[in-house]
Amino acid sequence: MALNNFLRVELVNAQTLVVHGETIDDGVPANLGPQAQIFVAVISQADPDNRASPPVDDPSVSPWTARTDVHHFNAGDEVFAVGSAAAQPGDTPFLWADDFTVEPAATAK
Repeated sequence: MALNNFLRVELVNAQTLVVHGETIDDGVPANLGPQAQIFVAVISQADPDNRASPPVDDPSVSPWTARTDVHHFNAGDEVFAVGSAAAQPGDTPFLWADDFTVEPAATAK
């Protein structure tokens, strides 16, 4: 059975929140398939009304990313990331959550 987890939450260009995650099966990256659905929410610990539901770019591949347009999170914010994943619509989703500090995006060298 494939499991999902969050890798990190980062801020790009001081306005785009990017959530990185992966689907793993027996310790190696696994693809859920072409009909996979992964839903992600990020919620500020300090202000639960500050939240985002960024869409996952391609839920069928692992690792995967989800990104917002402009949003009101800052580097250093403490957040909860919550997710659900299913291999196809109608399947019972697997749920997971973790807490993070929003990181500034790594700069290219």
